[in-house]
Amino acid sequence: MAVTLSEHGRMLLFQASELKELARGRGITLMGLDAGEKMTAVGFADAKSVTVSGKSRSGKEKVVRVSGEQLQKHIVRRARKGCLLPGKLVPAAVVMD
Repeated sequence: MAVTLSEHGRMLLFQASELKELARGRGITLMGLDAGEKMTAVGFADAKSVTVSGKSRSGKEKVVRVSGEQLQKHIVRRARKGCLLPGKLVPAAVVMD
């Protein structure tokens, strides 16, 4: 599954099969973003769990593992906004287990 993270702390997972190559170098939308918001990371993970590293609001490094029922709410179709990560994390990267 493809994993996308936004600077506002949202995560979206979708099937990698939704990534299509378009003609003449056209791009595709991976994740819906608010005005001025940026995507911070893109990666791949299995459908069982995702580990995300980033910073807490106090600026401390933090690693969050999302699995089970919590993970299911993040799995939707490509180009959606996704859901907020637990722990008010500002994500920086998808950690490969």
